[in-house]
Amino acid sequence: MARGHQVSALALFAGELRLVRTAAGLAQEQLGSKTGYSGPLIGHVAAASRAPSVDNALAGQVIERTEQVARVTFRYDILNAEALPPRASADLARKAIERWT
Repeated sequence: MARGHQVSALALFAGELRLVRTAAGLAQEQLGSKTGYSGPLIGHVAAASRAPSVDNALAGQVIERTEQVARVTFRYDILNAEALPPRASADLARKAIERWT
């Protein structure tokens, strides 16, 4: 898929994460402690500057509103489907480095 579409999926996931976190009344650090991640990592994901790398639905541990959990899970699944497997990512990075050096 096109890179612009991947950024769009990440932005959608980030927006849903922010909505769920604020609906639950949690600060980034609080969400991080409930999910086993640091507050700064939650902040990076919520700012769409870093993609999540886990398969759990973070909201499932935070709120009881199943429709919000379903939305976050759906957005994560879209984002995850667009991500390259680790080996393909490494190959792509290697090719980019070779091209630019």
